[in-house]
Parts: sequence; structure tokens; C-alpha cells
Amino acid sequence: MMEVVQEMHPSAITLDVMMPDLNGWQILHLLKGNPATASIPVVMLTVLSEPTAGYVLGADDYLVKPFKRDMLLNTLQRLITSQQVGAIHRAPTPASLRYR
Repeated sequence: MMEVVQEMHPSAITLDVMMPDLNGWQILHLLKGNPATASIPVVMLTVLSEPTAGYVLGADDYLVKPFKRDMLLNTLQRLITSQQVGAIHRAPTPASLRYR
């Protein structure tokens, strides 16, 4: 899963807490602990009302099911827009100036 995220580098990720194998908390921990994926906004989607746990692990937002489609779309748009604005205002670092 992490390889796919690193390869695709999505604009944002939505994660359900209750999933088979690794749960959403574990995946969030892996994403935010990896420098290659830590900056990708993550929205937790769950029936569990435990937003503090999500925020402590690095979630950018937390929506409790059921939620309206517009709420999810607005949340994603806000996070993606703020990430793009932040990228515009960040000073380039030597690594980002390197020719590829």
C-alpha cells in the first residue's frame, strides 16, 4: 500500500478506520511517519467518534459517518487548496532545486 501511495503521490487520502488487515489508525501512522508521504492530507472517515485520536496521529480532518457528500468534497477541496497555497509560499530548498 505504501509503495502505491509513494508512486502516485495523491493530492489527498481518505481513510476508513475500520478496515481488514491494517486499520486506518495504523495506515495513518505509517503515512505521517514517512517523509515521502507525510505532507499528503489525510481525512479519516468513520462511524467512530474519536477525532482526538485521529488528530494526534496526524489526520488533517475527521468526518463521522454518515456525512453528506458535499461535506467530504468541501473538506478535500479545502485541504488540497491550502496545501497548494502552502507549497507556493514555501521557499525552495537545495534538494528541490536539483535538476532531475
